Amino acid sequence: MLTFLEKLIIMTKRRNMSLTDLAEKTYKIPIDPKTKKPKKSSNLSNKIKRNDFRESEMRKLADGLNCDLIIIFKQRDTGEEF
Repeated sequence: MLTFLEKLIIMTKRRNMSLTDLAEKTYKIPIDPKTKKPKKSSNLSNKIKRNDFRESEMRKLADGLNCDLIIIFKQRDTGEEF
């Protein structure tokens, strides 16, 4: 099973974006007109290093990719999903 980070990387590639592009779009980081780089670093790089995302952050990143985040609980004994 893929981790959230692995899925995020796949989706950014499918959307022809980098993780930096996604961070800028999602967290609305201003770009320095001289250097063309973000003025401040986002927490995304720290979260990526730890592969530690809260559900609210996952939803925000999915929204930045124009995707819906769907989390499903599946009972192991019955296979029932909810």
